[in-house]
Amino acid sequence: MKKIYTFGDGYASSHIWPEWPVILQALLPDYEFTHYGAVGAGNEYILNAIVQANLSDSRAYFLVQWAQADRFDKLLEDASWDSIIDTDPVYHFNKNCIADQTWWISSASTQPDILTYHRHFVQSQQHKNRTRNAIYLAGHLLKDKSLFFSTAGVDCVFSNINWAAKDMSNFSLQERFKEVRQSQVQPSPVVHLAYVKEHVLPNIPFIVDTCRLEELEHRIHTHQWTAYDPDRQEIWHKMSTL
Repeated sequence: MKKIYTFGDGYASSHIWPEWPVILQALLPDYEFTHYGAVGAGNEYILNAIVQANLSDSRAYFLVQWAQADRFDKLLEDASWDSIIDTDPVYHFNKNCIADQTWWISSASTQPDILTYHRHFVQSQQHKNRTRNAIYLAGHLLKDKSLFFSTAGVDCVFSNINWAAKDMSNFSLQERFKEVRQSQVQPSPVVHLAYVKEHVLPNIPFIVDTCRLEELEHRIHTHQWTAYDPDRQEIWHKMSTL
């Protein structure tokens, strides 16, 4: 098992600064990683990505950060949604591909069509049912080759699924992170590293070199992180070369 796939929403996409998928990748340099984190992703998008990745390599390991239940992911089958997407002031860019299909991830879009969907077509319990069904199906598909957790507000009710009980949002709000979390929705790399140490590594079948972990922890803790730093990719490349 030398291939690892990661999935999630903005907490797993590293669009602000390094987050848990790339931190874990730096700690496991002998493994090949593919990341499916996407800003604002919903659980339909995540489930589709899981299925496609499993079809690509059924022997891989899967780390899945499930998103909030009440998100709408739109599979784009024609041009009928182009004007809605193109005029969205925040999420017009938010298209992602899985295999040969393109999805628009609407996240917190305030476009009238999206608001109508949330107000009239799907209510809270149906959202929860869909997410529970996605977790159930993915858990049975992946069996003993996965670890699931969530960004916020998603609980696992299935006893046979490997689940890190602490969601990352609540984890990041602990008093010990008060000075380092910063004001972004997605917490700083210091918090992501702590989550990896405390809730990911103990639940996956991979051994991390202690010296590598200590050195990366030192580098992450001593760096002054700035959200959306234009040099963030170069900074992380140097920092994660251990």
